[in-house]
Amino acid sequence: MEYSEIIRQRRKQLGATQEDVADVSDVSLSFYKMLEKGYANPSVTTLERILDSLGLELQIYEKRTNTFEQ
Repeated sequence: MEYSEIIRQRRKQLGATQEDVADVSDVSLSFYKMLEKGYANPSVTTLERILDSLGLELQIYEKRTNTFEQ
């Protein structure tokens, strides 16, 4: 599942509007709408603000293999 879909589902679960999340996250409403549709690529800082407003957090996991392993 794409992060944009997770964000949209969580917002709806909380009963918040797109405008509510945009205001609290300090992003424009048009940017937030584009993000929910998967058309915007926010910076990590912006994504963290949006996730925080929705009670979510960004996590990075180590993959089992990587390109540089021998």
